[in-house]
Amino acid sequence: MAEIRPVDERVDQVKIIEVIQVVVCKGQGTQESPGRRVEKFFKTDGTFIGQIDPCERANREPKKQLSPQLFQQESNAIKRE
Repeated sequence: MAEIRPVDERVDQVKIIEVIQVVVCKGQGTQESPGRRVEKFFKTDGTFIGQIDPCERANREPKKQLSPQLFQQESNAIKRE
């Protein structure tokens, strides 16, 4: 199991917002361009917020940013309280 370490950040605000989630199939099925499902997120006015691409995540350091999935998990936990 991974070790849990304290993080030098705190949550200042949490909001439940409405977003548009688009799931696309991306890639050519090769080692250089593997086939995968990519989640893209947009505001309701069409503004692109970000995306979750498994290939990008594997090739970079994790950012100290709340991903849409983690945001949803945290929001659900707050709703239950």
